Amino acid sequence: MSDNIDHRVSGSLHPDIVNNVEGYDEETSSILAGVRAAFAEAYRHFGQLHDAAQAAKEDPTLTEAAQLLQTADFGSKVIAVVAPKFDSARKNLESVVEGIEREFSAPLEGQTHGVLSGEIRSFCKGLDTGERMDFVRKAILDGDTRSASAVLGAPAYLSGLTPEMQQVLTRMFHAHHHPLQEKRLKVAKAGLELLDRNAGLIFKEVEKAVGPNARKIEHIRNKKAAASKAMTLPKA
Repeated sequence: MSDNIDHRVSGSLHPDIVNNVEGYDEETSSILAGVRAAFAEAYRHFGQLHDAAQAAKEDPTLTEAAQLLQTADFGSKVIAVVAPKFDSARKNLESVVEGIEREFSAPLEGQTHGVLSGEIRSFCKGLDTGERMDFVRKAILDGDTRSASAVLGAPAYLSGLTPEMQQVLTRMFHAHHHPLQEKRLKVAKAGLELLDRNAGLIFKEVEKAVGPNARKIEHIRNKKAAASKAMTLPKA
């Protein structure tokens, strides 16, 4: 993490937490730019919330109830600013994942016609199920695109594959031949996991600054509302 540390705020909300995501580097940093921005916004605003809480405590014109209410109101404003940032980051990552998964599921276009392609499919179909999968996997890993595309670019039944088997192998083909996209996909998924683990901490940060006084705050709000109503002149 950077030197800009606020010990009042959870380190799990510091933007440099993104650096710990496996696969995060110069090639993939743009994928998690929105996530980093969301954490940076949260970290900064919760520092301000703690400042506001301390200022309220030191304000001699405020009662304890008023201090509590003022800090709670500011905490609500912080949540209203921060929460949408995390929602936006999540939607962006979900779009990235959906887009790459769609690319990896796209049917292969290649050498599916001709005598040799037909013979490759016939050979594959004559193998046992396990051998059939191994044959295609080896073709993919060895860079034998002719064999792989002959099998995966044609209807699955021509090679003795099930649609599910062909889908798995097609995805493997795309991932093997587009390693950067595969890397970006893994980082995007890891970013979503990071959001799942840490984004909920924003509510705990408000509680940390305000205190676990939800019922007390609600009671104060009700009393304040009743007092305001009592001091309102009736309409003519």
